[in-house]
Formats: sequence, structure tokens, C-alpha cells
Amino acid sequence: MNVIWKTGTWPQEYRIFRDKVITGILKKNTWKAQAYGEFNGAMLRFRSEGFWKNKTIISDIEGTKDLGNIEYDSWKASGKVTFMDETYEWKYDSWKGNKWSIGNKNGSANYTVTNFWKGEGTIEFEDIPPAVVLTGLFIDDHFRALSAAV
Repeated sequence: MNVIWKTGTWPQEYRIFRDKVITGILKKNTWKAQAYGEFNGAMLRFRSEGFWKNKTIISDIEGTKDLGNIEYDSWKASGKVTFMDETYEWKYDSWKGNKWSIGNKNGSANYTVTNFWKGEGTIEFEDIPPAVVLTGLFIDDHFRALSAAV
């Protein structure tokens, strides 16, 4: 399946479209290192922890039940996602940071920035939960925020 994501000038919110219909959203609070979102019925909350924010807890939308986590490897700009007892690897596929992917042996999602200045891109995914597709956007945003802070 293919969808399009778009942000504003300051990407506090990602909107996911199938054709011209909004099918998902990821909204973040930069100051609290938190975000929440919905995509294809998966409603999640992300809460980063640690001094360097090197781990993020993925929970249900109310924040009452932990569903998984993200562990970041800042040196390699990669991450390991555990969601509902499945493990996924996240990595940049381009040194420019305009392509990245998340997946495991069962399925994957591939992200491509199509217009850097407008904050737009595509996501192609197959056999991967919608929650993990949303997590792939969150991780890219996490690394972009880290590089902006440096």
C-alpha cells in the first residue's frame, strides 16, 4: 500500500493521506519529547525517556498500557523497535537522510522524502502493522530533532 505524508514548515504534525483523504496523523510536543498519533485504527502515544532520550515507550492512546518501545543507536542513526512481542529494525537507507525503512522478516515500510522544502514524502508498506508504520515516522523525527539540537 502507498500513502503520502506531509508536514508544515515546523513539523509539529505529520498528516498521512491516501489519495486526498487523511488516514492518519502524528502530533508531537517537542518540549516534552512526547507525541501521539493514529493510523489505520492504531492509536498510540510515544513517551521518550533517559538523559539523552535514548529510549521511547510506545503505549495505547490513553498512556495506560505499554505496547512496546524504541531503543536508539545514535552513532549509527538506527533503532530497534519492539512492538507487541515483534522486533523491527529501523535505519536510514540513504546518507542524505531522505530514505529510511523499518521492518523485519515478515514485512517492511519504506519512506522517501519527495519534497524536502514542503515536508512531503511517501510510505510504501506491506505486511506490517499500522502502528509500526507510524513509529517509523516518529523515529525519523526523533533523529532530525537530535541533529537540529547539535
